[in-house]
Amino acid sequence: MTEHNHGPQQITDAQLRELRGKYFTVVHKRTPECGHHLDMINEPTFRNCEYCWFSFFTTHGELVNVTHEAFQEHGAAFVDKLRGRKYRTMFTRFMSTMNRLREESEKLKEQETNDQERTNEGD
Repeated sequence: MTEHNHGPQQITDAQLRELRGKYFTVVHKRTPECGHHLDMINEPTFRNCEYCWFSFFTTHGELVNVTHEAFQEHGAAFVDKLRGRKYRTMFTRFMSTMNRLREESEKLKEQETNDQERTNEGD
């Protein structure tokens, strides 16, 4: 029996860069409205950009639900202690925007229903 003592194969710099890009590099998508990079894990780095916060909240549904429950049960001061005043401000803006969109959607559906009833009565 012959014994080969080559040891582990050395990785070249090019292979290391390729592996690092494949397994370790985090690609941050851009927010379409403002063009800022959106971190899918952390809060937006552009703290005053409402588009970044809106995108952050729309991609973190569970966080929105938990914050909403905490806000309803314990109030704004509790959310301020947990996440900060900027977070609470942007969260309330997000929730009011979503509420407004829901109301407009319901009005549109109601209007479409009424329009269909009118066309059916005319036939």
